[in-house]
Amino acid sequence: MSKRDERYGIVLSLYKDGKITTLTDVFKYIPKTIVAKDLGKRVNDLNKRMDKPDLFEMGDIYLIGRLCGLTEIEIYGLYQDHYFKIKAGRITGDGKKVKRTKRQADEDGSF
Repeated sequence: MSKRDERYGIVLSLYKDGKITTLTDVFKYIPKTIVAKDLGKRVNDLNKRMDKPDLFEMGDIYLIGRLCGLTEIEIYGLYQDHYFKIKAGRITGDGKKVKRTKRQADEDGSF
């Protein structure tokens, strides 16, 4: 791992202010290229994990947390929120909301 990027430092304060509530929010402030490099992964691999969060290894999640100054519980909460939103089909791997039809929402009661 190379020298820690300065942008990691802002994540903790934004998390405490409630501006970062899911794992994808972290990448609004720190480029995926930086995080992927620090994880020893390629950006494409990180993108695959964001699209299919069950592919993440917990060590990688916790390393992202350490880099951001978050506890294991805090980063896991961000990961968990991301995981369940992906699973429910509410967001894409890059955090964009999925447009749902009224019928889909009525079926799962989420509209």
